[in-house]
Amino acid sequence: MSKMQFIHWIDDTFSSLPISKEDFFQQLWQKGKLTYMDSPELVDSIDENNAKIICTALEKRKLSLIVLPDNEVHRGALMFGSALLKSAIECIQEQVGNNKVLYFGTAIGFKYSLSRTAIGNLQLDNVFTYSQASGRYDKYKNYRKSDPMGDYLPEVICVYHPGNPEEFVQIYNPDWVAIDCGKDIEVDWLEDLLKYCEKKHKPVIAWCQNRFSKVIDLFEQYKGQIYYSPNITRNGGKLSIGELFINRGQCVVEPITFEKDRIDEIDTALDQAKGILRGLSISGIGSLEKDAIRTSWIFLRTLERLSLPVAIYNAEAKSFKYVYSLNSLDKTLAKYSDFISSTNPNFVSKIEEFRKIAKSISTAFETSEPPYWSALSNYCMDRAPEGFIRALIFPKRHQKQLFTYTLLSRFNIREDELFDDSRIILRTLKEITSPNNSDRFQFDGQAIIPIVAGLPDYYNRHLFYHLINKWPTKVLIYPHQTRVLKAILKDFNELEAKQFVRSIQALSTLTDNSRKIDVPDYEERYQLANVTEIEIDYCKTSDSTPASGQALVDIGDLNTELAQLLETGDQDEEDVEYLMNINVATKEEDESLVDDGLLIENAVEILFQGSYRLIVDPKEQVNVVRQGKVEKTFVRALRTSEKILFIENQSRQGLYDLIIGRVHNHPSLELHLGMLRKWKEDFHLGYTKWKEDNPSWGLWEFLQILKEKGSGITTALTVNNWVNGYVMRPQDPEDLRRIGEILDLKFLKENYTKVYNAASRIVGIHISLSRKLNDWLENRASNYQRDDMELIDDELGLTFGE
Repeated sequence: MSKMQFIHWIDDTFSSLPISKEDFFQQLWQKGKLTYMDSPELVDSIDENNAKIICTALEKRKLSLIVLPDNEVHRGALMFGSALLKSAIECIQEQVGNNKVLYFGTAIGFKYSLSRTAIGNLQLDNVFTYSQASGRYDKYKNYRKSDPMGDYLPEVICVYHPGNPEEFVQIYNPDWVAIDCGKDIEVDWLEDLLKYCEKKHKPVIAWCQNRFSKVIDLFEQYKGQIYYSPNITRNGGKLSIGELFINRGQCVVEPITFEKDRIDEIDTALDQAKGILRGLSISGIGSLEKDAIRTSWIFLRTLERLSLPVAIYNAEAKSFKYVYSLNSLDKTLAKYSDFISSTNPNFVSKIEEFRKIAKSISTAFETSEPPYWSALSNYCMDRAPEGFIRALIFPKRHQKQLFTYTLLSRFNIREDELFDDSRIILRTLKEITSPNNSDRFQFDGQAIIPIVAGLPDYYNRHLFYHLINKWPTKVLIYPHQTRVLKAILKDFNELEAKQFVRSIQALSTLTDNSRKIDVPDYEERYQLANVTEIEIDYCKTSDSTPASGQALVDIGDLNTELAQLLETGDQDEEDVEYLMNINVATKEEDESLVDDGLLIENAVEILFQGSYRLIVDPKEQVNVVRQGKVEKTFVRALRTSEKILFIENQSRQGLYDLIIGRVHNHPSLELHLGMLRKWKEDFHLGYTKWKEDNPSWGLWEFLQILKEKGSGITTALTVNNWVNGYVMRPQDPEDLRRIGEILDLKFLKENYTKVYNAASRIVGIHISLSRKLNDWLENRASNYQRDDMELIDDELGLTFGE
């Protein structure tokens, strides 16, 4: 079959699907009545064809998975909405009772996406009965609509992160099941659900947004039909679905390497270190050896990606969870060597050989600045070509944040000034591939030049895949990593060839097309361009580098900071209770609490009822329920018969952090949180720079300047609370403007009222959640079954059960 014949076969197959001829489907798609209210321009032919596939799979009761082409949130909602409407039409036509639909998901944001999916002006969440199941199986039945037509409309019961998904299927006995696997690499409850649905002959439709997810192999294991939706690529234009399968365009990735003559020793050392770790076999060794290897790889990756001076990185690493200083990693490996030396001396000799090389690289970076810092800071000094936006992209969030702080400290350049003056933006892989509304507006009509600082890891390679499909991409790497990048692109080619065949097989099965399809050979799309060497100023470290331990920032994780409202409410900044948040430890006590690495030498084992066990570091704290409240307690202080609130798969995270994190994932809060994050970071960075310019000034002097400008605050403690993020915003919105004027913060001067309004909105949600959470804890203590459908916030539609 020629390419043209194959394209016609694909186009004809989709157009001849029975669902395409149904009147309701034509009304939805050909006449454009099904829309996504937030961004109607995003809806395209890909969504229509995905809806055809999912409705056909549901009609034929075939276990099916659609792999979505990108991270756009609307795609899953439009597919699921189409399937619900199809189910409703069938019930109305046949005059049978409404279908029950179990929706299993990994993120509550999907409910918001469904609420923004509409037929004309009618939102789908106002059409179908929607309820939340969280362990009390009979709650949903009280929320049926009184409209007689509702007797034929599907009832949707949503379940997120179920512990025992098969129990929900057993209790609700749904007519069909929908599974949203999101972007996760793996979904731990999925196999149990698929196994039970297969046993009970329940039709299952599913979708995911990660082409590298293990859930795809799981669906194949259960003989599911897997359809990979092609993307409308950067040169896709108005191609038909058949053309999108064949004519997807080349993706050429350009490697930019550091000048080899300047960094040859470091490049060789990194390559040698990798060789040592690859030679250490994981099989047949003990857990200590495995942990030592994992720590070694973390050490190596940290050195490879280091994009700021060593002294700053070592001081700042402790501000981020799961990020460790180079000194900490070295000390940890030394401890592993001590523990293992008597039982496995050969292994220890290899670890010590690796450690010696890693230490030499670290020392080289201390005396001469890391190549990434030199190259990226040089990029920031060079304006992007006219008509282009240069995007410097970091694989990890902490890399971008620390680079931003260091750029301000070294060169007095803020992130917003980079764009205003040089047309340069700083983003993470996640941010660039899932742009917020502000970035969408900024990117519209612009040519983007992405420069990725380092190779993607296992967990974000799908983001790298989306990036290179969207824009011609450059990757800044060490010379020896060129072959690794080439291997990644080779893997992409092999994966797409496999996906191509899977999709055609699924299409043939779903359309009952018994004709043998002679599939054209897959043409490899991903290629490596010629290597470009970049010159770097590989100079000695500046004397102005902050000394070890003098952190630039300590604002930590935004969600954790905001979670304090659950405990204190929106208190006045000058309330004496905030004295509880001030660190009064001595320097020696602070240093004794510094994390020495990943190794826990001694552990405490906690035994629970039911033979459950939990092994933790003696320094760790756990959530203990006492008198209807949750308190943090060190494990050493636990007493027999106490109740622990344990959050499974949420390592090092408290109850408040978890709940706030879920609430803040709600898409409608994106702009609010963005405003808060921006003002907090700008203020902290601006204040830090203000103090550098005025070494003898501090909180008291800043307070006096504020008062001269008309502020009503009276104590320096209030300013301290603002700087350290103990409060979300000042009580007086004019204080935000005054701060912007004193520190010359352009964003705050122009947007202070928006920041205040955003903070007030979040405060209201937090207080509502706080009250309900306290009630829930008290009621749980007396075994009272509370109503999970109670709303936390009317506008968001968030229920306490979620």
